[in-house]
Amino acid sequence: MEKKRAIFLALAITLVIALDYWYFSASIGDERNLESAVVARVLDGDTFDLTDGRRVRMLNINTPEKGEFGADNAKTYLKQFENKTVEISVIGRETYGRLLARVYAPNYINLNMVREGLARTLLVQDEEVKEFARAQQEAIEGNRGVWARSANYGCLAGEIDKKDEYVEFENRCAISLAGWTVSDETTREYTFKTEPAERFVLYSARGSENKTALFWKRVNAWNNDRDALIVRDEQGKLVYYNSYGY
Repeated sequence: MEKKRAIFLALAITLVIALDYWYFSASIGDERNLESAVVARVLDGDTFDLTDGRRVRMLNINTPEKGEFGADNAKTYLKQFENKTVEISVIGRETYGRLLARVYAPNYINLNMVREGLARTLLVQDEEVKEFARAQQEAIEGNRGVWARSANYGCLAGEIDKKDEYVEFENRCAISLAGWTVSDETTREYTFKTEPAERFVLYSARGSENKTALFWKRVNAWNNDRDALIVRDEQGKLVYYNSYGY
């Protein structure tokens, strides 16, 4: 009887795993619009050209720009696929006409780059939010790649008021913030040009700055559903990270 129960339990677990895999694969498009293509040239960590002339911008991710911390690592990783065949799943085109695509070889490269800290999430498709959030959290906790921690990690703490569009900060180490940046999940950043007080507020709106009130001039920075607060030092290393909605 015990043996039969063990066999039944094993079959049940196998079925659950199989169904979960099928659901995830179907939801992210592994079974839709997959085509083989050859990578001709890598432009940066998230963009490359195909041999047929099309340009691909990898979906759900963003890598550092040239000269920024982590940019070379991301590009080097992607260059291993030059002159090789990959599978792409195109969902459309972005503003500059580049194909937005998931890329496989055979693993899901977009997701792997996030997990290894070579890229961070950006405008993730709704059906993939949880998977990419888990991968990014792994990278953050593992101190990997673009999530490498600053020597001043933990010196700054922040609390977002997404309704009234501001962040309350506390400088716990009384150190200079010159050259440090604040960003949400987009690529837009606020750079500290003046030294604020120990406790200060960064508003998304416009205004005249002083020691306790800084202004991003973005109007709407924080999404109501999900977003993240990322602070980096002058070298691009992580000082503070917090997210909500995941």
